[in-house]
Amino acid sequence: MLFIFVVGKSITETRDLIHALEVERNKAINATVAKSQFLATMSHEIRTPISSIMGFLELLSGSGLSKEQRVEAISLAYATGQSLLGLIGEILDVDKIESGNYQLQPQWVDIPTLVQNTCHSFAAIAASKSIALSCSSTLPERYLVKIDPQAFKQVLSNLLSNALKFTTEGAVKITTIQLQQSPPWVTLMTTTLLSK
Repeated sequence: MLFIFVVGKSITETRDLIHALEVERNKAINATVAKSQFLATMSHEIRTPISSIMGFLELLSGSGLSKEQRVEAISLAYATGQSLLGLIGEILDVDKIESGNYQLQPQWVDIPTLVQNTCHSFAAIAASKSIALSCSSTLPERYLVKIDPQAFKQVLSNLLSNALKFTTEGAVKITTIQLQQSPPWVTLMTTTLLSK
């Protein structure tokens, strides 16, 4: 007795499977490239505050500073360290976002103080580039807004970092205002002074 088995597979089905595999492969390659670019950018972003902190420590090691100058240098080093911690938190948040586990954590926040503290953490970077950095608010003191303070600080820090990175001379000004009955807005304005 003779048995014959015929095995057949649709060429279209095979072609669709190959195409789907190529699409997934390209997605994986693009994700790898994006992560590499992200890591390269982050390594640069992390070096900047570390350099500022080291500069403050070097300044503090000198004996020519007054007590007020020492307090200011320590305060700026601390604020820069806080900025660095926020940046590291941002890197960790990217992983949470990719895995779908990131959740905003809104709470009542004194927005003028948060903006002022974030701005203050960039003072050393601005000073090292001879850029005037100012921060002002038209809101009343202790003006509370329900937001995720860490997410807000990350956005504002990214804007400030880019403003300082791409401003070669002049000023960067942060202003917090309220437009009519809307929630408060934070405006970022950069002014570049043209050299003659």
